[in-house]
Amino acid sequence: VENVPYVAILVCTSNKFSKLKLGKCIKYEYFSSGANT
Repeated sequence: VENVPYVAILVCTSNKFSKLKLGKCIKYEYFSSGANT
């Protein structure tokens, strides 16, 4: 998971997510940030 942008982690952890939603949030932020290119 070291490829996940630091910003995505900040965005997700700044909100109060459960661990399950946090995982989904990180995945969403990861792909929406274009990190899969």
